[in-house]
Amino acid sequence: MKRKKLEKYVKKLMRRIRKAAEAIARADGIEEAVHQLRVSFKKLRAFVRLAKIRPEGSKRSAQFSRLKQVYRLAGRLRDQQLYLHQLDGLYKGRSVYRDAVQTRIDRLHMQLQAVLKRFSFALMARSVIKALPRRITRKRLNAFIEDKQLTVEHILASSYPSSPSLHAIRKALKDILYNLSLFHKPVNAYLPIAGATDPGSFKHLLKQLGRHQDYVEGQALLQAAHHQGALDMADHIALSVAGRQWEREDRMLIASLWRENEGSRGNMD
Repeated sequence: MKRKKLEKYVKKLMRRIRKAAEAIARADGIEEAVHQLRVSFKKLRAFVRLAKIRPEGSKRSAQFSRLKQVYRLAGRLRDQQLYLHQLDGLYKGRSVYRDAVQTRIDRLHMQLQAVLKRFSFALMARSVIKALPRRITRKRLNAFIEDKQLTVEHILASSYPSSPSLHAIRKALKDILYNLSLFHKPVNAYLPIAGATDPGSFKHLLKQLGRHQDYVEGQALLQAAHHQGALDMADHIALSVAGRQWEREDRMLIASLWRENEGSRGNMD
């Protein structure tokens, strides 16, 4: 793929990020806007890795740092939004703790709005475009995907995956998927990956890994709530029950993932 098409792709992603940022600024469909901002950022990040763009130079480095700040803050907001939906299933009426989570969401929203107001989308796009290679060949794409496949296989060859390693698998698979879509190449041409043998099972695997990450974030927020000691008795009981349930469901999910990849690990031995 030649530079002209690469530039077009970068501009398209930055337009999507900017559109999501504008929706966040207006508080218009905030949850979907935060989701779309993060998805577009992940696609840009996957592309930057493929293109081997380095944030060298003070201006480019500063822009990459600011965009990462936006992404991380949006991630914190997204985690709280998903957590609130999990809490909604616990309470029939109002809850002091649930209201506190909503207040935290509102505060993060305002922080994200302030950061986005200072961010230059045009400057970020120019920084990436200036560093683009003349072209990205299919050979480079295949080498990139092979490297991600090896990363996944190395993790699966371990005795039992930790939450950080499962998150690393998810990031590697997303990098593969996003860059294949850029080249309009089907994922089935590179299967099997991590035990997935067809596009359906690949999509299912990504969904399972996403659910696991939601459980991890939810558990972390539950533990923080308990340690802060600001819960009344009703909240404490509800969150304790939820914590045990989420932990049990997550263990079952990990065991399922591990069983589904037994064949994949056996082929590596």
